[in-house]
Amino acid sequence: MSNSVPAALTRLIGQHPAALRSVRWTGSGAVGRHPEDKEHLEIETKQGLVALIDHRDGSAYSRPPVPPDAAGERQARDLTEQLPVAFDQRPVIEAIKGDGNSAWRFELSTGSCFVFEFPAAKVTQR
Repeated sequence: MSNSVPAALTRLIGQHPAALRSVRWTGSGAVGRHPEDKEHLEIETKQGLVALIDHRDGSAYSRPPVPPDAAGERQARDLTEQLPVAFDQRPVIEAIKGDGNSAWRFELSTGSCFVFEFPAAKVTQR
């Protein structure tokens, strides 16, 4: 990962976060066939934009994944309650920065931020 922010993330700037989830697909062909098959952090905005960040390398893309096969099942773990800073006082995402080669930092209009660390797959508020 470079510190330059991919377009899939920059489009979130100026948006209100609505949900944060850890998402992955299960099923017979779910792992390793496509980038969408890997586990990822999903950020959804109130305006309906979605960005996905790969848990292993921090790469980002903007289209929600489709099941890798007909038997695939989407598993999502809601992270919203773990990060109240991302939702208290209706913040707007003001900036996104690469934090070294192992994290994305989301700075909010309230002066707070949350950080997604990979490959640790850890999201923390600061």
